[in-house]
Amino acid sequence: MSPPFRFTSLCALAALCGACSSPRRTAEKTLDRVGPDRVRQEAAVFYKDMFAAASASFYNLKLNECPATFRMFNPQHVVAYRDGFSLALDHGPSGESGLYIVPAQMDVSPNPGRRARFDRITDGIYWYYFEP
Repeated sequence: MSPPFRFTSLCALAALCGACSSPRRTAEKTLDRVGPDRVRQEAAVFYKDMFAAASASFYNLKLNECPATFRMFNPQHVVAYRDGFSLALDHGPSGESGLYIVPAQMDVSPNPGRRARFDRITDGIYWYYFEP
């Protein structure tokens, strides 16, 4: 095997392995296994219990307080907003990304902003990017 071919083969293999282990791909596989409807349904109950008498616009949550379906994604942290929940799955100097879950029965979409982007995965579930 010639050195250029070996190098090219190793680069291709590294690219494939890197794509397989991305936080988004891992989250999508977990979402397929758990089921988006189940995640959104648990989010709806959790949302109702949390915001029923609350006045704050967001809450940083402890993982042990979150629904089991949220914990299945192994988030670094979870934040509850008035229009859904962010499950941070990747955090670094360029910002944060993860799943954004709109509770079932809510007919809203998260609002992108100057520092926030949302890519739809399925109904009510998005991959988000929050820039610093």
